[in-house]
Amino acid sequence: MIKVQDCILDRNRDLNSGDFESNFAKYISLYSGDSEIQHNYMAENMVDKIASVLSQIHSSLGKQSFLSDPDVIAEFPKGLPSDFYHGIAWNGLKFTDLWRYNLPDRVSYEKYQRVGAENLTYNCNSN
Repeated sequence: MIKVQDCILDRNRDLNSGDFESNFAKYISLYSGDSEIQHNYMAENMVDKIASVLSQIHSSLGKQSFLSDPDVIAEFPKGLPSDFYHGIAWNGLKFTDLWRYNLPDRVSYEKYQRVGAENLTYNCNSN
């Protein structure tokens, strides 16, 4: 689990150990209302964690059905690429500086996002 302290550590080393209320107030003052800052932080620091969680939960959300889909097989005949979930993780971070200006794997990730958008259709609210 990501803690508020982890989110603001790089910007403000003056944290009150164990004082959630104070630390959360600092977080709000740094990030509130500025989704660009929040998303840039996630792009720079959290994509690996997001990709890991997506990989772990996919098996509970219809992964076998996804892998059996003829369109997915056609796109990935040897199985999902090792960085597939990284590509999916970047889907919500396309307006960040890192995505726009300095992401060498962007073309591959865009392909993964397209295949995901067309074939990752599990409705989490159906249960």
